[in-house]
Amino acid sequence: MEYDPHRRRWPPSGALAQWQVHLESGSRLSGIQGSLRCERMERQPRQGGCAKWNHWTPGSWWRSVVSEHPRQEAARGGEVTHQSRVHRALHSMKRSIVALALFITAGFLPVTSQAQGEISHATYLRNLDNYAFKRGEEIYTRTCQICHGTVEAPGSLPDARRFAQADFQNGHTPHEMFNTIKKGFRQMPPQVQLSDAEIYDVVHYIREHFVKPHRPGQYTELDAAYLDKAAGMKLPYQAKQEKPWQMMDYGPTMAATYDIHQYSVMKGIAVRLNKGMGGITKGAIWMVFDQDTLQPAAGWEGIFSDYAVISLAGNRTPDDQHQKVGTVRFTMPNQPAWANPATGKFDDLRYTGPDQKHYGPLPAAWGRFEGIHYQRDLPILQYRIGQRQVLEQYSSPAMGVFQRVMHVGAGTHELLHRLAPADVKVAVRHGDGVTVNEQDGYYMLHVPAGNAVNVVVTLTASMELDLEKLTPEAGAIPDLAKAIQQFDAPHWNQTFTTTVVRNPDDGPYVVDAIPAPTGAPWHCRMRFAGIDFFPDNPDRAAICAWDGDVWLIEGITTGQVQWRRIATGLFQPLGLKIHRGDIYVTCRDQIARLADHNKDGEIDFVEAFNSDQMVTTHWHEFASGLIVDQKGCFYYTKAGRHSSPFLVPQHGTCIQVDSDGKASRVVATGFRATNGLCMTSEGEIYLSDQEGNWRPENAINLIEPNAENPQFFGYTYGYHQLGDKAKDDKYVTKPVLWVNRDVDRSPSEMLEVDSKQWGPLGKELIALSYGCGKIFHIAMDDVDGQRQGAYIEVPVRQGSADYASTGLMRGHFNPKDGQLYTCGLSDWASSRTAPSGFYRVRYTGRPTYYPGSVKVFENGIRLDFTDAVKQVDDTRSSLIHWDMVRSSQYGMRDLKHDKPAIPVKAYHVLNQGRTLFIECEMPVTDLYELILRYTAEDGSPREMKMHASAFKRHPPCDPEGR
Repeated sequence: MEYDPHRRRWPPSGALAQWQVHLESGSRLSGIQGSLRCERMERQPRQGGCAKWNHWTPGSWWRSVVSEHPRQEAARGGEVTHQSRVHRALHSMKRSIVALALFITAGFLPVTSQAQGEISHATYLRNLDNYAFKRGEEIYTRTCQICHGTVEAPGSLPDARRFAQADFQNGHTPHEMFNTIKKGFRQMPPQVQLSDAEIYDVVHYIREHFVKPHRPGQYTELDAAYLDKAAGMKLPYQAKQEKPWQMMDYGPTMAATYDIHQYSVMKGIAVRLNKGMGGITKGAIWMVFDQDTLQPAAGWEGIFSDYAVISLAGNRTPDDQHQKVGTVRFTMPNQPAWANPATGKFDDLRYTGPDQKHYGPLPAAWGRFEGIHYQRDLPILQYRIGQRQVLEQYSSPAMGVFQRVMHVGAGTHELLHRLAPADVKVAVRHGDGVTVNEQDGYYMLHVPAGNAVNVVVTLTASMELDLEKLTPEAGAIPDLAKAIQQFDAPHWNQTFTTTVVRNPDDGPYVVDAIPAPTGAPWHCRMRFAGIDFFPDNPDRAAICAWDGDVWLIEGITTGQVQWRRIATGLFQPLGLKIHRGDIYVTCRDQIARLADHNKDGEIDFVEAFNSDQMVTTHWHEFASGLIVDQKGCFYYTKAGRHSSPFLVPQHGTCIQVDSDGKASRVVATGFRATNGLCMTSEGEIYLSDQEGNWRPENAINLIEPNAENPQFFGYTYGYHQLGDKAKDDKYVTKPVLWVNRDVDRSPSEMLEVDSKQWGPLGKELIALSYGCGKIFHIAMDDVDGQRQGAYIEVPVRQGSADYASTGLMRGHFNPKDGQLYTCGLSDWASSRTAPSGFYRVRYTGRPTYYPGSVKVFENGIRLDFTDAVKQVDDTRSSLIHWDMVRSSQYGMRDLKHDKPAIPVKAYHVLNQGRTLFIECEMPVTDLYELILRYTAEDGSPREMKMHASAFKRHPPCDPEGR
């Protein structure tokens, strides 16, 4: 018998037989009268596809042993007395001890060495039943379908197998399919977020739903011969435990998108109302505030949510939101909650998308969310209606009861507020002049012009509760204006020290790992996505994690690094910038400015520096990067909706924000999947984009910000105002460089090397790779004003690997030691599998032997090397090229296009080995690939694969360098 990894109980369900346990008299078992006999019972079919057992199972027997209750005795005619209760309790305890001993001896509980050792593939296969099919369908839908598609429709990646149509490329037996998912294959990375049991659930779903009915030749029967073979293939035992996203303490709030049944709160801030340990997800009752409509949109009890978002459970479905919260007790409509102070009306003036839904915030003159104060036990929300400040704090004086304390600041205009639906029970107490009445199905709050007032609202869906007793009198309402000036002890007042793992200097650039703390009690998932140094102390840095945290790091250039958590609850932060001493973070819902008013080292106010962001439920619309120009304007990017047309005028754009944060505008369009930006010392802005629909290859773009007439870079599904002209290449701004996925499957942020201590690349441009964890030098050339580049791998070593162990996202050069500090994560479309990493990329002084400059001439290509080379192996080097073809298909993978060779006449090694001229008739081309095998000056063999663009050429030059 083997342990069931799905249910953590004996015996396995599904195809395995059940066992019956008997206690027989006349023998002894561990000193207890009786003996154990296990009988294999056959499962009987039941109508409807289910099954029943003709004898009771160990599980039901266990329940019968321990669940005897005095009421059952009474039902049989016995008198329920105190003595009988004691007798039954003692008897139940005795039977429980007997049962536990029997179960342990029989192997029914996972305390044996086998449960801690190995499980065979056959165990998983025998457990594959209808429940496994349903679990596999759920995992496939949220994780696999986006690439592999359905029976009816293809996925977004042409290279991904359509299981109902194509043969498997890495084996079609169940264990081969398992290995493909677990270890990855070609462009598909290992699915490390799935347990072995979950992988087999997916395999089961693919086999039964796709393969068996549509590709029967690829279907392997689970006959006795195969199961015997699978029984000999072992896997390590995996203890069932909470998922990382379920374990983490996210703090008292979580900014995200929430489905509250009435509507999707796009920019929601969920707040836990009951006090206790574990953060927001471990609560029992919640309210969610809508930053766009400026209202508590809903309240619910029970469970927090299903975590069905990409940044938590890894879902990759268009409906990227918390879809299943607990029992919703009240909801508000997706409409402005406060009347327009200029008109007194509730007419919704927000942007209306092509789907006729409203998105984004209210007009700035109407109202705007301003931030969250965290210095009290319960957070305080701050926003503005007209010129009047509103503060709110939520709590729950009893289960099922939602309480809202409000402070409405003084002002010259009256306010009208839709307070709560009329179908719930409400108690309201307030200051002088405030009135409440019922109107159009809602309780309406009227606040007159004049002095500030305090209001408390208590509501419940239960009409039996006495809310008056739970609602403070008007004179006892907490004054939130005073509360935000009072500070409690820090929430996260712990510092953790980690030791830098310094790798040997076995290459020109080596990667030293800076471990994140692992002993923090909050089970933080530290998937890093932004870093910057404090200018007044380069040994200090701030780093943000995609899971909503910001950490302060000290001693960063030393061997011992101190970490402290300083902020939580942010909405998928993917960019961080320290500007004039303040920390700014790019989140999906806002650019946040973090303030520590009482200087205790922890953030007590998360200010919505700019909350113009328009959010939809699509998982792909990441907001990323953060740079500041010489005028103090901020820039970030918002990705498009994968293979779906835009819904808001920010999808697929670069956005500029004024230095005071009060306004923003789109300054470039036509991007599909941006991931970070770069601002050079000359004020140039670079950003990367990813291959996909209307994007034939990955691209490095140079933008010229222009709000009046923004450049269009080709992604037709993103926002633009070109109409059908967007499909015409003549309206598309070319990138400076195209990069095929074979070199870098997913470029992220570019950096200017502003360090004299990082080797021969001073003031040059480098690119980080999320897709392969590498670093590339972008050798730029200018031909008559046409900027074009070459993409060359920087020789980096981390131990025995030539890449970092996670996808690289962001980086900065440290002003103190001059080295590159970079951080990253791995989740979607990265070949690196470590969930996160933080590194120092250190220059050792060793020769690099790679090109530092690339120029294209009509008669060839000149490469100027950083260190001398001896000769080129012309028999093993090659040069090919191809042009881009834009289409609605994903990249160019399914498009027939030639990649003709460029005949090379000669390789000329010049300038004492520092220059190589490749003599050829060099064409104008969108992308050329140079594979160069050569010998370095020290005699070592070298190999380089370079992708570059040649939109223009310099006039012919003398190939001999004369």
